[in-house]
Amino acid sequence: SKLLGFLITFKHYNLRQNYSDLKDLIKTTISSATQSFIQRQQDLQTAYISALSDEKKIGAAELSADELIEENRLAQEFIDNFEKEMANRKTLIRRLTSSSMWVTLSNFVSLEMPTLTSAYRSTQNAVQRFKNIENFAGAMAHFLFSFASFTKSGLFYTTTWNYFFLVRALVYKPKLALTFMFFPNYFRRSVATELGKVTPPSFWNGGTRWFWQEISLRFDSIKDKEYFEQTKKFEAEIVEVEKTANSVALREAYKALQRYLKFKSSEVLKLSSHKENLTSDAFKNLSYDAKSLFTVYYDKLVEVSMSVYLRRVAEVETDTVSTELSTRSDIKNWFIHEKVSPSSSDISIDSIVREVAADPELYEQATEVVERSNHFIEKQVSRQRHISYWNLDPMHSKQFGRFVNAEKQMKKPSAMARAVRANIVGLIVDKPMELALLFLLVAGITDGPNKPLWDSMFSQDSAFYLSRNVFMGYIAGLITNIFADVWVKVQRDVRLDSLDGFDQIPKGEMAKKPFRSWYWHIFATDKNNRLIDQHMNDAKLIYHNMGPAFVLMTVIGMATLGRVDLDFYTLGYVTAFFLPFTGLSAKIEQTFDIASGWVLRNIPKNLHSNPLIVKWANKEITKLRMSFQIYNKLYENVLGQFLGNLMAISTTMSGTRALSRILFGGKTVTERLIETTTAAAEHIPGAKFIDSACRVLFTNNYNSGTLPPPPK
Repeated sequence: SKLLGFLITFKHYNLRQNYSDLKDLIKTTISSATQSFIQRQQDLQTAYISALSDEKKIGAAELSADELIEENRLAQEFIDNFEKEMANRKTLIRRLTSSSMWVTLSNFVSLEMPTLTSAYRSTQNAVQRFKNIENFAGAMAHFLFSFASFTKSGLFYTTTWNYFFLVRALVYKPKLALTFMFFPNYFRRSVATELGKVTPPSFWNGGTRWFWQEISLRFDSIKDKEYFEQTKKFEAEIVEVEKTANSVALREAYKALQRYLKFKSSEVLKLSSHKENLTSDAFKNLSYDAKSLFTVYYDKLVEVSMSVYLRRVAEVETDTVSTELSTRSDIKNWFIHEKVSPSSSDISIDSIVREVAADPELYEQATEVVERSNHFIEKQVSRQRHISYWNLDPMHSKQFGRFVNAEKQMKKPSAMARAVRANIVGLIVDKPMELALLFLLVAGITDGPNKPLWDSMFSQDSAFYLSRNVFMGYIAGLITNIFADVWVKVQRDVRLDSLDGFDQIPKGEMAKKPFRSWYWHIFATDKNNRLIDQHMNDAKLIYHNMGPAFVLMTVIGMATLGRVDLDFYTLGYVTAFFLPFTGLSAKIEQTFDIASGWVLRNIPKNLHSNPLIVKWANKEITKLRMSFQIYNKLYENVLGQFLGNLMAISTTMSGTRALSRILFGGKTVTERLIETTTAAAEHIPGAKFIDSACRVLFTNNYNSGTLPPPPK
């Protein structure tokens, strides 16, 4: 019995000890995770402010430690003085809740109620720690509500939408879509970041690696992560070498073309000013054989030159004999395994390209490919590759130009700060206001697709007794606003950003005036913010987005209405292009961003890049944006609802969708289209398929008029 009692006591002790150890482990884990979370949020905030600050410091001299301390002191002094000035301007309610009120209260507490002094100070310390992201509450608040976090999310949403835009654009370019499918890195390597400066994808930079090879490489990275990282590093570094090689090869290919055309052809004269541009329109005007000679010679010259260059670099770096590196794979793998940079040597790629070009055998090989039929496939592959370069250059493809512009703007902290600020404040102010105005401004509509309430819970026009057109459109708009607003904003800002038009600071007497005076001054006088310029800029963006937008509208329309509302789609473009409201909305919105430098009017220029000032200015601009957005969104929502109701309005004379019938001769766009396809199907072989496709896309649940029956 004693032994049994001992065992029970021992087991009970072990259970208590194990429970205690487990509890300590959980506490330690939670504490460690909490501290790690706090540290990540602090690092995120620091990185966000530093990025904005560093962008303003470009070209400025680096400060010493003492100068930095003095700069921070002056910056904090300006911020404190500004806050005191603002406190004096506050209303009675704001005065009661201002920091000065709490200073007075703290003095009273310390004199009259000593027992509460420590509690008050503890609260103040907690508030300060919260602001400095030194506790879990502050870190969580920063994670959920800070602009640093919003910007990180904005980058993800914008990148996602940018690629979604690319996918929609590729619907109309199936050959390019297949190219990107089979060669995953082709797009990243080939899209020009400067007009006319294409980086051709190659074996060396990974642009022509097949998708199964890319998948294999990524699977192998699980076992050998170092090899994967070295491969990516080599491919990124070799691009700079290839840019130089491509530039020299382009000039040498031009000389070879001159030789092929006997130096007398008018075609050569057309090309004389385009020797530095691989994607020039002038090359498209060459004859078939001339284009083939140019592309084949250029490709061969670059390929041979890069192989010779890398072999020589390998010989310089080690005692490796060039014959041991017999294939391209051998050369590339040697650089990856040896961790040698392809640009580490003093060997000149320029001279190697010229040396290879001087060999007459290369020209003879290119001529043979062009003139002999047994090289037809090689010739076509080379020509199609160069056609893809042309199609991917933003100078020729505006869709890819928009993609590249968005990519560039996403790398600019100030551009993202403007766009994210507009997006977040817009969602806070806009969506509740839009919903309220939606009910208010469609309440009197008793007929047509914009009628707000319906008798049927689900019908071709209603969902949950609400108008599909109005409320499903609101939900779809909310989703697209979250993902696309930053993307649209950064592209709209490209024009003014290139002119350094943002964040203008008032001077002289204007600096003494309130923000609204500075805003209206900019609105009326800024030469870069004219209504016609803003309208044309937005019209260009809209025009080049029409194809991808149709794909998006098809997805949204089929999901919400069961069809694409062709009349709303068409009238939307009519109002965007021919009414001044598009440019006016852009002018109103961008005037704010131009005038937002007002917050820095009393701060010396040398302090504008100080992190304390940057953080403070961002906060003040956000406050101004919140007030501005109320008026701006009130205008935009009322105008948007008015135009939407106008597109769907019914009249006694014209019937439903009266505006569409007035503009298109008594019929809606949908009715005109179906009448045309029906007539074509009766007389043109194969047109019946087009008619069937149009009926599926545009006529399902259509009840705004009578449509002709399908052709038999």
